[in-house]
Amino acid sequence: MMTTCKRCHLGRYKEARVPYLAWLNERMIVVPDVAAHVCDVCGLLHYNPQFMAQMQDLIDLHTTSESQTLDIQRQLPLLERFSWERSRRSI
Repeated sequence: MMTTCKRCHLGRYKEARVPYLAWLNERMIVVPDVAAHVCDVCGLLHYNPQFMAQMQDLIDLHTTSESQTLDIQRQLPLLERFSWERSRRSI
């Protein structure tokens, strides 16, 4: 996936291993080492669609109501993740 970034139109996507963070109701789900494509300029992140489908299947398997679904829209952007990790280390 060596294409030009759709957000900044400058960077190119590169393969990386990054943490996956998402909210499930009031709890955060963390998967530490996930294959993704990241823009080398702005940090726009794309997870593998198969990984996302597997995550949704796991969530669906372990939740009992329709209201407990993975909130993909609330995923933390990559730059916020790294700044959160840095601030967490300083505590």
